[in-house]
Amino acid sequence: MMRAKNFEMGDGTDESSSSASSSGSTIVFDSIDEEKRDELLKDIHSLPKRTSMRGSVKLFLDSADESEWRKWLPTGLFFGVTTNVQLLEKSETLATANDEDFSFQTLLDLVDAALEYESVNEVHVPSWGLDSDEIWKNGIVLAKNDPQRIVVAVPCTFEGVKAANALVADGARVQISGVFAPHQALMAAAIGASYVAPTFGKMYDAGRDGFKATEEMMKTITKCGSESKILVKNVRSAVDLANLGSIGCDTFAISAEVCEDMFSDSLTVQYNKELNLTVARIGEKQRDLKLEAQKQKLLEMEKQSMPVQDDPESENDSVGATKTTTKVVAAGTTTTSGGENNNNNNNIVSLEEMPKEVFVESDAADKSGGDNDGSSKGSVDSNDSNVIDSDDFNRKEFDP
Repeated sequence: MMRAKNFEMGDGTDESSSSASSSGSTIVFDSIDEEKRDELLKDIHSLPKRTSMRGSVKLFLDSADESEWRKWLPTGLFFGVTTNVQLLEKSETLATANDEDFSFQTLLDLVDAALEYESVNEVHVPSWGLDSDEIWKNGIVLAKNDPQRIVVAVPCTFEGVKAANALVADGARVQISGVFAPHQALMAAAIGASYVAPTFGKMYDAGRDGFKATEEMMKTITKCGSESKILVKNVRSAVDLANLGSIGCDTFAISAEVCEDMFSDSLTVQYNKELNLTVARIGEKQRDLKLEAQKQKLLEMEKQSMPVQDDPESENDSVGATKTTTKVVAAGTTTTSGGENNNNNNNIVSLEEMPKEVFVESDAADKSGGDNDGSSKGSVDSNDSNVIDSDDFNRKEFDP
């Protein structure tokens, strides 16, 4: 097989890829600008690194459709992207290419588009050919663009294994694809492949027990002490994904359909609906309380701004309480309607200043008092025996 000069493309170990991911990925939300994001994150940089929380779990989005990338890669679920020739055939990017024949440049453009996502640590892209030389050459063209993040997938055939061995020797990272039996996983580990990729769903299509076969591959790799990872592809349901995880599988390539299945649990949907309804009720209560507080504040402000007004009834009571009927009984002596005498000389007034109503009211009171006490018409009060004559100020006997 033709061999080119050795490429210096790294050691091809998983540690190199994990170091690329240790720098962290930036999840961007359209509604949050960079300055606001930095402000929100300034107090949480001391939290544990994402890599330590993830453990050994790696999920790859098995798709060559850029619209699916745009939807699923920003979720942060995925370590990278995997593709195969069947997915490339469905890709709109390749279908609309102007090349008459399949072009590596078109494929490389697609790989570059995937690597632009900060959450993407690896892109697995297929190499093909009729012999090991062609597979190797195509693999080198793909890997040299980013040898740490591009993993070349080659088929688990005689020519494919030969090419994969040469690629690993030249510093490329490889995935052995189309694995259906534990002994094939052993061959992949023997050449130092980074990934061994059993095709889970197609085992069942062929009448095999895919779960059992994958479990045997896991045991084989683990017992041999190999650092090759079992990358389970063609998983067709979220249930299969969880069952495989229960036996120690931690690396999967899943389609967009399985992604949807992972979020389709009916109880979760109902839970989220109730959560949103509860939040809406809380918000409504808070708005009502806020409006009530605003009304109370406005009422207080209105009370403080209103002028103080006297109560008409209390004013009348006050005037009535202070109003008295004065009757002159002797020089220098006055009496109030309450019957108490007041000898204060300051209260003595002249007859010119005295209103005539005083005499009329006093005479009327005297006459009604005489009628009510049952005394004879000729009897008079000793206090009223003398009055002041308005003509000459002389005292004279009262003539009834």
